[in-house]
Amino acid sequence: MPHQVPIHRPGKTRHSILDVFYYIQGHLRYRLYYSPNSLIRLLMRKHIREQIDYRISIMLPECYDNGTCIKCGCMTTHLQMANKPCNGLEYPPMLTRPLWKAYMEGRYVVRRGIYGWIHKLGETRVFKETRLGFMQLNTSNISNY
Repeated sequence: MPHQVPIHRPGKTRHSILDVFYYIQGHLRYRLYYSPNSLIRLLMRKHIREQIDYRISIMLPECYDNGTCIKCGCMTTHLQMANKPCNGLEYPPMLTRPLWKAYMEGRYVVRRGIYGWIHKLGETRVFKETRLGFMQLNTSNISNY
């Protein structure tokens, strides 16, 4: 029997296994984060909860209110709780405990391709690497944390 190629229907998006993992991860963390049971909420590690709080605080209010990112279309309610960063550069990927601490102290720059995030003096800055060096992107939408 020959190998069958899956049919791609127009209007349907293809998702990778990693996207499915991020969705499940975000959904589980969403349940833990908003659980009415304080013992259940303790199952989430502190640095993960802090990063979720941070992501909520720096994202555009329109993205939070709509439930989807106005820049890339990702679901903000669940995917902001997954390790995956926003493709619209709203927030960086989730970090390990030591890297999160270093980032919040301004000692670590999160890089994603030519883009990056730095947290200095209580302010988050997004930058882009160019041939001439680094260029800070418009961060008027980013609040202080």
